[in-house]
Amino acid sequence: MNAQTPDACASGLDVLLASPRGFCAGVDRAIDIVERALQLFGAPIYVRHEIVHNTTVVQSLRADFDWLKPDRTRREFLRARRNAQGGVELFAHQGSGVLTSAMWADGLVDLAPGQTVRRGDVVPFVAFSEWGL
Repeated sequence: MNAQTPDACASGLDVLLASPRGFCAGVDRAIDIVERALQLFGAPIYVRHEIVHNTTVVQSLRADFDWLKPDRTRREFLRARRNAQGGVELFAHQGSGVLTSAMWADGLVDLAPGQTVRRGDVVPFVAFSEWGL
């Protein structure tokens, strides 16, 4: 479709208007599903794969640790890293004053309020490399 604006007419230029398709129908559907899930369940909602590129964002890994005294009122993000055995291990000290853990860790284990973990349980692990920073 061609449209002419007053400035375009004065200079003899045609302005072309287009409606490009930004996403395929599958991506549109996936975005709709995430938006509905947010309405139903609230945040956080984890999408296990990037909608466009199918890259894994949240992995389910074996816990090679015990977490037996969880905070009952708030979500906890524990500094952790993947180990050579395919599991995830925690930094020894999880206090907020321990900056060394950020250097040691390569991601976070996300625990719901009151969630305990026993060695061998499967836990959600979000790798820092997936944050796009």
